[in-house]
Amino acid sequence: MTIGQRIKDRRKELGLSQTELVERLGGISKASICKVENDKEDLTLDRVRRYADALFCSPGYLAGWVDRADDRAIKMYESYLEQPQEVQSAIETLLTAPRKKS
Repeated sequence: MTIGQRIKDRRKELGLSQTELVERLGGISKASICKVENDKEDLTLDRVRRYADALFCSPGYLAGWVDRADDRAIKMYESYLEQPQEVQSAIETLLTAPRKKS
């Protein structure tokens, strides 16, 4: 299975539309996501990481090095969906905050 197919399958597994994935990725167009999912656009390691973060899985899963997405991530996402909008917004702020380099 290709990275593009894993991205598409994971997006669908989470119940996300391409438009919702665009919102999570920020700065990546829907057309670009279409190309990626159809294996018509190569991804840099940085972009694989961005997709993995947006899809609550590891880059290794998207690359095919790991067979399964992390089940904990699915449970966390389901819990996130059950939260009020203000809690979801706070979580999204935390997830998209710049990371400190150690």
